[in-house]
Amino acid sequence: MTRRIFRAAMTVALAVLLAAMMLIVGVLHGYFQSRTAADLIEKNKRPMDELMSYYQCAIMEVETKFKVLNQEYSLEYDRNPIEGIKTRVKSYDSILRKIRRKNIPMTLEGIEENIRDIAGIRVICSFPDDIY
Repeated sequence: MTRRIFRAAMTVALAVLLAAMMLIVGVLHGYFQSRTAADLIEKNKRPMDELMSYYQCAIMEVETKFKVLNQEYSLEYDRNPIEGIKTRVKSYDSILRKIRRKNIPMTLEGIEENIRDIAGIRVICSFPDDIY
């Protein structure tokens, strides 16, 4: 009886030790992954800022074109089809989460080729007929 209890206790202790080791490995893996991402950003800070600047400028240009189109339509037809315009450029954190989630190479080329929603624009119209 004592041997069985000892064996069961050893099995439980070994399982707890194994689980603790797996937890430590998981934490260290997460730490090194975040260090790699942080190193990527630090090493490529200037090129990444330039890339994000291009997206921001493109968003501003498209938004301006929609505003001009809305103004022209307003003058010609005496109504505004565009209710509102919302824009956004994805944050660095969001880009990094997507890189990790989709296993995208941690390079500027990898980001440009694989992430299609770095910048977004939403044009809000009052009526479905204004869309088409």
